[in-house]
Amino acid sequence: MPNWKNNINLFRADVQTFPDNAKLNAFYGMELRDKAMIAPSQQESQRLLAEAEQYFNKALEIYPQHTDARYNLGSRINKQVEWKKPSSNTKLPCTIFPTMH
Repeated sequence: MPNWKNNINLFRADVQTFPDNAKLNAFYGMELRDKAMIAPSQQESQRLLAEAEQYFNKALEIYPQHTDARYNLGSRINKQVEWKKPSSNTKLPCTIFPTMH
C-alpha cells in the first residue's frame, strides 16, 4: 500500500524518514491514539496507546514546548481510554427512528 493511502501509513513513513521532526512524531502519535479508539480488542488498544505515548515523548524530547504532544501525553496519562466492545445496541436508533440511516 502506498504511504499516502492513509494518514497512519503516511506519518509512519514520515517519522522513519525524519525521526527528529517533533511535529511528525506528534502527528503519528495522534494517529495511533485514534486507531486505538476503534481497536477490535482492549489489548490492541492498549498496545497502540503505549506506542502513541512513545511518539508523544519523542516529540517533546525534540521540542519540549510542543503543545499537541504535551496535551495528548497528558490525556494519555491522566485518562486511560476505556475500550468497550461494540454492542448490538448500535442499531437501536435506526430501529426507533427508521428514517435515520
